[in-house]
Amino acid sequence: MPAFEFGAARASEAEPTAVPAVAWFAFGGRCGLICNGANGTQERPNGVGGGWLTGNGGVGWSSTEAGVAGGSGGSGGLLWGNGGDGGAGGLGAAGGRGGNAGFLSGNGGRGGDGGDGITGVGGESGVNSGRGGDGGVGGNGGSGGHAGLFFGWGGEGGAGGVGGTGGAGTHGTTASTAEENGGPGGDGGNGGIGGTGGSGGRAGLFVGNGGNGGSGGAAGAGGAGGFGGTGGATVVTLAGGQLTDSAGVGGVGGFGGAAGFAGLGGVGGTRSLFGHAGVNGANGSGALAGTDGGMGGNGGLGGRLPLIGLNSATSAQAALAALMKRLGLPIQQATGIQLEDINGLLLGPLNAYLYNPVIGEAIFNIGSTFSSSTLSARVKEIVILSVGGQWGSPYELYAHELVARMVGVPEAAVVSLASGQPPVGLTGDELVAAQFVQELISTHRVSAATYQDAVAAFGETGVVDMVTLASTYLGVSATLNAFNVRGPNPAAPAVLPTPVPATPPSSDGPNGLGGRLPLLDLDTASPAQLELAARIKALALPIQQATGIELVTPEGQLIGPLNAYLYSPVIGGALFDVGDTFSSSSLSPRVKEVVILSVGGLWGSDYEVWSHAKVARLVGLPEEAIVSLGSGQAPVGLSGDELIAAQFVQELVSTYRVSDELYYAAEAAFGRVALVDLVNLASTYLGASAVLNAFEVPVPPAATASV
Repeated sequence: MPAFEFGAARASEAEPTAVPAVAWFAFGGRCGLICNGANGTQERPNGVGGGWLTGNGGVGWSSTEAGVAGGSGGSGGLLWGNGGDGGAGGLGAAGGRGGNAGFLSGNGGRGGDGGDGITGVGGESGVNSGRGGDGGVGGNGGSGGHAGLFFGWGGEGGAGGVGGTGGAGTHGTTASTAEENGGPGGDGGNGGIGGTGGSGGRAGLFVGNGGNGGSGGAAGAGGAGGFGGTGGATVVTLAGGQLTDSAGVGGVGGFGGAAGFAGLGGVGGTRSLFGHAGVNGANGSGALAGTDGGMGGNGGLGGRLPLIGLNSATSAQAALAALMKRLGLPIQQATGIQLEDINGLLLGPLNAYLYNPVIGEAIFNIGSTFSSSTLSARVKEIVILSVGGQWGSPYELYAHELVARMVGVPEAAVVSLASGQPPVGLTGDELVAAQFVQELISTHRVSAATYQDAVAAFGETGVVDMVTLASTYLGVSATLNAFNVRGPNPAAPAVLPTPVPATPPSSDGPNGLGGRLPLLDLDTASPAQLELAARIKALALPIQQATGIELVTPEGQLIGPLNAYLYSPVIGGALFDVGDTFSSSSLSPRVKEVVILSVGGLWGSDYEVWSHAKVARLVGLPEEAIVSLGSGQAPVGLSGDELIAAQFVQELVSTYRVSDELYYAAEAAFGRVALVDLVNLASTYLGASAVLNAFEVPVPPAATASV
């Protein structure tokens, strides 16, 4: 606003009735003889001009409809008065022109901003090869109104609208037959062009500055290309049990859409004799092209997750592959489980572990610790088949059906457990183990009678070993199923459990904060237990101080899942070590807590939900999201990547599968490596939920009032 003005206040700043209207002079687009013009409306978008003698023009109507321009501002009075500002344009439409000032003096109105371009629609399968639609062009900014003939400032030009983002390409279709290739991903749509900034109005002849030009609209980003679909395959068992597949090729990913062009800034208005010319508006900022979609998996033994070629592996991946082969190939030779294909590429969960070797090595290391368990070889295989059968996990069942038969599990038991049915052909302790694990996996709880039978059969330490073994292979099943990893045996989908209302444990449990499992007395602990307890406390106490999660009692005893880890310190130490590796993940702290709460909420794991609700609040998750996820309900208050993460995990945990649509959405949101991290995180906390629920570990009583 200049230091002095000729005429009344700007129309956008004055009451329309500040100068009385003279109704019988209201013609020719003016409000009367001496009056301020009315603002534009949807029915009459342009502002009414000021009076024939003096008065400000009305403000133009700002459009709320896509493609509909904003109204122009009304002109100032014929002799004196300011022009009204132009209205903003609707999506993709131009802003209205600012009204000119009165003939002799006054300031021109500001041009309205152009509307942003409409985002392109994502591609549809079979339509234009699934290409995403182009983003709409941003609307041009309205030009500023001119000042009066002798005195006044020119109006500023409106800003150009941002170009619309290109639509995402459709993800390729998964092959429906064995030799079929995966469908190609659609290309992303191009980003829209940013709107041009409006030009500034000219100044009066003697006094006043020209209006600045409006800034150009930013370019629209290109849409992401769709991921290629997974190819089909037939898994082939060669002589000697070697595995290969005649795989359909994964579909190629779509190209990302090009970014739109940035809008040009408007030209500044000309100066008066004693003023300055308006500054040209800045050009709009550029935008990124859409990311290319990834190649679909080749099907068969890799499933959705392409097998990592060791010739192109990183040094960390190569080192982990060498470790897994050194420990795994003797097992392959002894049992017949094929852990690599005929080309030497690692199979099953081992391939997934290579995508993030820090996390993958820690998870892999758990497996070898179960040799320290007191469980018999037959019971171990019964536990694993009971998990794999409930989840219908093909590769897991292929591998452990072989071992189960080798160690003498009856054929009827192998078949019934692998198909997710009640055990047949088992008696005594083996029957108890099968019933315990099937009940835990299918209902997320273990009844008092079943738990007591298990303690009588195996003792408390044996039950801990059984639960940690089941929890480990629960995580493996989730990983295998998330990526559709296949084996040579086509396993039927699991018989999904019917959700049952969770019966929370009493606030202090039969053994206080240990729930069903007495808190280990460190005064009588073994050296191995003391060493693990010290290692856990070194990490747990700082976490407890930072977050308020109670992990260690005032007496120094460990609670939550940590107490169970002490009962078998070799196994427990490996399980504990996994948690610290997720700092290597690219997942944000918020996404991590979304994943953990999604698991804990569906499993009704009180301690897990309580503890991670605290962390979720610290990292800024909305309270409604924490409540909905923690109660196992559809997510509320989330959007973007966080919503996709919640939906992905909830679908995996509740249906034991992930649909193609949701899988590809997650892969597009996080990228393949981070999606593996997400699945590994969900798998790890599935195991933690199983441990917590089997032993009915409670929330500390002092915290229940705030849960």
